[in-house]
Amino acid sequence: MTVVILLLSGYVGYGAVVFAVACSAAINLRLPRERATEPAARTGQPRD
Repeated sequence: MTVVILLLSGYVGYGAVVFAVACSAAINLRLPRERATEPAARTGQPRD
């Protein structure tokens, strides 16, 4: 039984690390896109 608990806790810890990395990657990938899709000063288009 203790082996099962250790395995489960190991998988939960590994899953938490993967989840945290995935969340930070998603945030880092999403933020530049939001900045890029704002009304662009680069193209000289008027802001709405």
